[in-house]
Amino acid sequence: AGGEPPRPVASLRAPVVALRGVKPGDPVSYNAEWRARSPATIATIAAGYADGVPRSLGNRGVIEVNGRHLPIAGRVTMDMTMVLAEPGVEVGQEAILWGGSVSLDEQAARAGTISYELLTSLQRRVARVYREHA
Repeated sequence: AGGEPPRPVASLRAPVVALRGVKPGDPVSYNAEWRARSPATIATIAAGYADGVPRSLGNRGVIEVNGRHLPIAGRVTMDMTMVLAEPGVEVGQEAILWGGSVSLDEQAARAGTISYELLTSLQRRVARVYREHA
């Protein structure tokens, strides 16, 4: 009944650590389950299943970079996740796996699970930053 709309209370963020060009037919990630259809750039995000990114997001999830939803290309690996990049994506930029324009619930649905599983899957090596809200 009125008031402010709900805001995300948590997010998972990681940097873009590499950009690589691929040619048509080039595979990305384990088992070559994703292949480039045309020349493309793949951005590597420094977060994988050892951080709490569900493996089931491979070829199904999206990650926000620069306000755009970029599809995950290939399997989520232990330490990294690759996405099909768009122009303007640069090494060092922040990628938001969930909690930005890709909501926790949306990403959980893509992974075939619930939001609480994503939250409780975060591992110790993921830095926590706590902020106060007014």
